[in-house]
Amino acid sequence: MYSLKNNSISTLILLQLNLLITIVLVKSYIIPEPLFEVLKPQGLRISIPDEPGLQYFTFHGNINSPILSEEVGQLTDDVFRAKNGRWTLEKKDLIIQNGDIINYWIYVQVNGAPFKKQNQSYTINALDSSKPTTIVSSVTPTIASPVKSTVSSRPEKGQLILNEDFNYLNESLWSRDVKIPLEPDYEFCVYHNDNHPYLVKIIDGVLRIQPVILEDLYGINVTLYGKLNLAGCTSNIPQECSQNAVAFNILPPIISARLNTKTRFAFKYGKIEIRAKFPEGDWLYPELWLEPLYSLYGPKYASGRVLLGFTRGNENLVDAEDFGKIFDARKLEFGLRLGSSTIHEETVHKIMDRGSRWNQDFHVYTTIWNENGFEFLVDGEEIGRLTSTTKGIWLHQFNISSITNISPFDQEFYISIGVGVGGIRVFPDKTISSGFIKPWKNVGAKKSMVAKLETRGQPQNCFGNRLFEGLVVGIKVERSQKK
Repeated sequence: MYSLKNNSISTLILLQLNLLITIVLVKSYIIPEPLFEVLKPQGLRISIPDEPGLQYFTFHGNINSPILSEEVGQLTDDVFRAKNGRWTLEKKDLIIQNGDIINYWIYVQVNGAPFKKQNQSYTINALDSSKPTTIVSSVTPTIASPVKSTVSSRPEKGQLILNEDFNYLNESLWSRDVKIPLEPDYEFCVYHNDNHPYLVKIIDGVLRIQPVILEDLYGINVTLYGKLNLAGCTSNIPQECSQNAVAFNILPPIISARLNTKTRFAFKYGKIEIRAKFPEGDWLYPELWLEPLYSLYGPKYASGRVLLGFTRGNENLVDAEDFGKIFDARKLEFGLRLGSSTIHEETVHKIMDRGSRWNQDFHVYTTIWNENGFEFLVDGEEIGRLTSTTKGIWLHQFNISSITNISPFDQEFYISIGVGVGGIRVFPDKTISSGFIKPWKNVGAKKSMVAKLETRGQPQNCFGNRLFEGLVVGIKVERSQKK
């Protein structure tokens, strides 16, 4: 039905996306006005008072420019606990001037219910004090409504709440990640903007994400000696927006793309079906994830990630000391990624026999997510379940009072799709790929992006010409239970 061309790199394709969300009605909550404190010689402190049941506070703002709903913004931070009776974030390196306008929105979670205040602004007008200057926003307090998904009515069990058939790229639904990824995974690719239209194409109702080798576009040795500045960078970390190649800190050898629904669509609990053909090629993998809309339980993977189907693109990747331990495209995995200082995965898997590979054909990958945990299936066959009967068992620390058995997976999550490359998380050390030792190590004193990459400066030697497209031809999500 669909064909692949043997040209340079693997594609991820999505034809249909149907999602079902749980909506819970809760009582209204009045978000208190933030307290702005201008610090000397520079910096800004923003805080709200602590209140019973308040679990999480995040602030998102732009200085002298508008901010969209759900936009990360240039002035942003997540606060996970109160200190001295206030939920406080500080930006001590921020330089602001009299008359600067801060446009912002606020998100808080109280007793498990999310609330948001949008379209707010404040004008800085008190910078003449040698001591921290208290500036109280003059906006009249408003009642914030609970955050809801983009659904016009309460869906019934089994009803589709989002249907994406990829007749065109719906930019009102999908946004790009644009960054050079660092922590926690240090992927070996740049998630680029739409300046390279061939990275993301829709052909005959098929979304194709087609990575390319950096040096094929920008010239030989740019990986070693070049400089990369990303227009429209979506990260608030400067090093993820601009990098110079220095010593082992080379530029990512691959350009790829990742899309997400973070600013337009998120949900809680459902049955997710993905019809997909995963990418082929050494050190490639599909990125089909559920990611937390808000980092309530902490940064990195402390707030969780759900792997909605995953296999490595290598044709043959095995343990160097035990060839029976398989990590290549014969092995399909589903699961959860968890933790902050120490990151780990809980997965279920199925190994394909008779020499076949999961990325050679289309399959239907299904995840059922409810208040008990997760069930994973492929082509209608159950692969395994991950459940919890103990509160907090999946949390790295207990800083939230109202946890549940499946925390952190009791919050709203959004969808990410893309093609990933390398990194320090996905490919185990001491493995052999088609007779060659894996050319980098995941751990070391310095977790630079491609530290100790033996094929440094020669990405073709590492990735070859086997960077084929990965295909996803349908995602459907139905409501699995009523709330």
